Amino acid sequence: MPDLTIPHSRIQCIFQSEVYSLSADSWRKVDGVRCSSESFRGSRTYTNGMVSWEAHCHDWDGVLSFDMSDEVFLKTSMPDDVTADCCKHLFVLNELIAMAVIPVEEYEEWLEVCFDIWLMHEVGVRDSWTKLFTIGPFTEIERPLGVWKNDTIFLEKSERQLVLYEPSTKEMTNLQIGHEATYTLQLITYMETLVSVKGGNEFEEQGNC
Repeated sequence: MPDLTIPHSRIQCIFQSEVYSLSADSWRKVDGVRCSSESFRGSRTYTNGMVSWEAHCHDWDGVLSFDMSDEVFLKTSMPDDVTADCCKHLFVLNELIAMAVIPVEEYEEWLEVCFDIWLMHEVGVRDSWTKLFTIGPFTEIERPLGVWKNDTIFLEKSERQLVLYEPSTKEMTNLQIGHEATYTLQLITYMETLVSVKGGNEFEEQGNC
């Protein structure tokens, strides 16, 4: 019998792109880029009318963004110092796309890790990446999730606990949110709106408007 076991790290998912229309109360497919995410916990974020996630297309590694207004995809390659083997997580910093990177050697050991924080100043422009600072070293920290007021950083612990980290004092506060049985934590920016997000879930094929 052949060995049909596939390591979880090699499982890749191809995503289909659809846009929901409030006026039509339906979903429709949009032309996308054939990219995949290496994990169901794929790093993704939303800011300035764009949803972005870490993606991989053949020999390309970077951030794929979808402009909700123009309904187009934009690809931003990773900085030269960030290789495909690095562990990467996206989040929002000052309304821009930020990325926390664990160097390969630290990711393989996973004892104490530091996160290099990068900021993308312009979507679609590789040279717009800037390395801001490094935080850590940490133990039992999975990834940064976002930044709160006064530059306090939300971190996810390996036990799926949410903690606040104060860079100036290096103090951590466990918010008692999450559980080790939780698959993942995600921080979502919420903005109040008077627009009612109501409708159905019917899928509309292209050409059948």
